[in-house]
Amino acid sequence: MVDLGMAAKVRPALVISIPAEDTDRALVTLVPHTTSPRQSRFEAAVSVAFLRVGVFDAQNLVTIPHAKLIRSLGPLGGAQLASVERAVCLWLGLPTTITVDVKAVAGKMDWLMGGSPDQPKPNHYVVLVSYDGRFGDAQQAPRCWVLRHGEVRPLVKTASGKGRMRYLSQSSAGRFWFSRGRLATSERVTGVTSGCT
Repeated sequence: MVDLGMAAKVRPALVISIPAEDTDRALVTLVPHTTSPRQSRFEAAVSVAFLRVGVFDAQNLVTIPHAKLIRSLGPLGGAQLASVERAVCLWLGLPTTITVDVKAVAGKMDWLMGGSPDQPKPNHYVVLVSYDGRFGDAQQAPRCWVLRHGEVRPLVKTASGKGRMRYLSQSSAGRFWFSRGRLATSERVTGVTSGCT
């Protein structure tokens, strides 16, 4: 239960923010629960014993001080929480899912890319892992690169010959990663902000 002020009354809400640390402001972000649904795509209906019939309304996100929280009513299950998260992501225009391909090599070989899609896939990432010939050494961490699928596609080559294998060379991945790092540095120097990499 939470006190959302005179107009909104005291009502149930779901906490969706992570716990604040000592250096953070003592705030919490909530998705309020309402018993007056509008059949909106940004609503998530959840049935639990401690709530009246209604929905969580992702269009009504609110951030309040910890002091306005009154008491915990109970937890939501994984599937119930996921339905609220989907509604929030939809409202905020965030991807609701991502997909990942992991390509690993034990030695210093190139990565085979046969299973990767040919067309760019939104919210799809490729993780390249290289053990550099030290696969059996538990003390040595592998080298890893995480790239958006659209970044990987131009780096993939097709071998000549009968099999026409598709591969990505470690030297290509290293050059790309270095150039992206230099680009990020030059953007910081000029004050231009860039998205997540």
